[in-house]
Formats: sequence, structure tokens, C-alpha cells
Amino acid sequence: MTIGQYLTKIWTEVCCLLFYGPPCSWIVLISPRLEKLYIGQEAVAWNDNMKHLGLNFSSGPSLMLDHKHLNLMHKFDAAANAICSHVKFASHMSVLFLLETFCLPLLSYCCEVLVYSKQQISQLNVCWNNAYRKAFKCNLWESVKELQLFCERMDLKHIFAFRKLPFCWKASRLDNRVMKACYSLYSRSSEFLDLMCTLILILMCVLWCVCSQMF
Repeated sequence: MTIGQYLTKIWTEVCCLLFYGPPCSWIVLISPRLEKLYIGQEAVAWNDNMKHLGLNFSSGPSLMLDHKHLNLMHKFDAAANAICSHVKFASHMSVLFLLETFCLPLLSYCCEVLVYSKQQISQLNVCWNNAYRKAFKCNLWESVKELQLFCERMDLKHIFAFRKLPFCWKASRLDNRVMKACYSLYSRSSEFLDLMCTLILILMCVLWCVCSQMF
């Protein structure tokens, strides 16, 4: 039995249980496309993308976010502009608090389980840096790294890292076999190694700051 025949068998059994047919069924394959799959005598349509939980995914060698993730940035800009237009006389830290509370979740939505490309992370990070420029009324060409440092804040890349670490820890402690298998595969990936290196560097910086204050 080939992979396609095996998938056809499972797909047919599931669709019969759920009363789904070919007109309301479609497949997104994260691998090279196989032969046609059928439910009875009718072929099931292939699809190159899918929308799940408000995100657009595209098929290919691996599961990737569609370019429509830029909609998150548009929503973030709209929310940030709405806040800044109503807080003209508020302090800078109050504006930053509002942006972190109501706008940052738009950019960090599902960041624990999503794999962004370097270009996508860079675009999202620029969007978050612009929020600092709006809160502190800086020019677009001015860097906000010092602002983030003095405000004891992190850039978006490190925010994502600190969101993923607790999620990975909780996933590794689950009794679910599927989640354990997913964590085992992820723990051997280059992204996980980069994540651990980032954590080690941050811990070293924290220890250095603590030791410098004590001595």
C-alpha cells in the first residue's frame, strides 16, 4: 500500500464518520504533492494555503506563514495610532504601558508555536520599534535600543524567545505522546539551539549586572 492509498483509506473513514464529502473537503500537504485522493468516486481538491485561528499558512516543504501575516502589522499600526491620538497629555511610560497591553498582543499572537523567517521577524521588530518612537516622540531614523535598555524592555525577538521558553518547558512535561514527539523533534532543531544560546547570553548579562551592583 502506497502513502497515497493509506491516506485515502484514513481520509475516507474520517469523512464517513463526520459526514463530509468531496465538495466540502480539501487537503493542504506539507510535502511534495502526492497522487489524487478520492472519497468514493470523487476526487478531493488540493489547496495551496489554509486559514486557521486567524493565520494564513501556505503549503511547501515545511509549514510556513503566508505573506498575509503583514495584516498583523497593519492592525498593530491602526491600534497604536488610535491610542496615541487619545493620550496627548499622558506620560511616555503610560503610553508605552498602553501599547504593551493592547497592541503588543497583536504582534505576538501565537508566537510560541510559529516559525517566522528572519525577514518576517525583522519586519515585526521594526513595527514594534516604531511604537517606541510614537510613545517617546522620536524620529524614524533614531534608534530605540537605548530607550528599551533604560526602560528595562526587550526587543521583539527576545520577547518571542521568552514566550517560547515557558511553552517548551510545559510541552516537555506533558504526558501526551504527540506533544512529546513534537518537543523531541523541536529540541534538535537549529531554532531551539539559537533559543538556548539567547537565553544563556541574557542570563550572563543579568548576572554581570547583579555582580557589578554588589561589588
